[in-house]
Amino acid sequence: MKISENQRKCLVLLNEAYEEDDEHCWRMFSSIAKKTNLEERIVRIAVRALKRKGLVEYEHLFDEDGMIRGSGHAISNAGRTFLK
Repeated sequence: MKISENQRKCLVLLNEAYEEDDEHCWRMFSSIAKKTNLEERIVRIAVRALKRKGLVEYEHLFDEDGMIRGSGHAISNAGRTFLK
């Protein structure tokens, strides 16, 4: 499977987040953009492509009261295997 350079940057960042704290590894587009120095629009395109390839997962993020506070993406098991 081939991925673009922008997709690789996003996937590597999500992998680093997972390695730091697998329970809090979910990232929003804005956070990924800031840490990769890519425009948020580019990050959105790259991460959605990674999700279609099964390398990234998507989930709603909830606060302590069970209210949705946003959504985020994290590297999947397939994504971690792909990077190895």
